[in-house]
Amino acid sequence: MKTSSASVVDLKTHMGRYLARVKRGETIVVTSHRHPVARLMGVGDAKDDLSVIPPERPLSDLADLSPLQLSGAVNGVDILLADRQRR
Repeated sequence: MKTSSASVVDLKTHMGRYLARVKRGETIVVTSHRHPVARLMGVGDAKDDLSVIPPERPLSDLADLSPLQLSGAVNGVDILLADRQRR
């Protein structure tokens, strides 16, 4: 089975072409800012990849976690903009 990638913009522009390729058995990895965000594949293929992974530890272990202590105020918008410019 062949795998290729397409940006979100390209996928939106040429959706029909990519769906035809998927019908022929190809898998398309959808990328946003060069990072994979989704996988487009035929319905029959998707069933093979699905599995439920049981947790390794009980949910009660989360109660033992201590919150992260920040040294000062954090501006989430500035962090996101810096990350976007870094890419």
